[in-house]
Amino acid sequence: QHLHRLVLERDGNDRPPVNHSINDPRALIAAIHEHIDNFSVNNNSTSGANERISELESQLEAYKADLQSHEESTSELRSSLKEAVSLLKPLQDTVARGEREKARLQQQLSNLQDSPNAQETIKELKNELAVKEMEVDRLRQEVQNLEIQLTRERSKTASALV
Repeated sequence: QHLHRLVLERDGNDRPPVNHSINDPRALIAAIHEHIDNFSVNNNSTSGANERISELESQLEAYKADLQSHEESTSELRSSLKEAVSLLKPLQDTVARGEREKARLQQQLSNLQDSPNAQETIKELKNELAVKEMEVDRLRQEVQNLEIQLTRERSKTASALV
């Protein structure tokens, strides 16, 4: 928008056209090209103006390259976000299953503690419960790491869109 306003002011347009509040980068580029083309046709200017036109066109090409680079990086970030979200859901489901299994084992252990002849079974269940607790803790840590990664990717995407 700044470049468009600069081109208009340079060519003697004190006030911008009605549609000056263009927010789409492609539309801005098209408006700048149109103005430069119209100005060149309407004003057979000196070599100084031609140099200025060349300078503006090179700036325009740089802006186009920046825009394309920005669009590519945004696309990559979106892809990365989708991948992180797709990994997060199965891990959350696995944590929930682990929690249910842990609760079931604790209930079995509690039921067996009331029985006098169940010492060996209690020992096995305690070992199995300890393994499940470690697995649930490991999975929680994975979920937490993925959530942190997802948050970072979202902030990168948000800042890339600005």
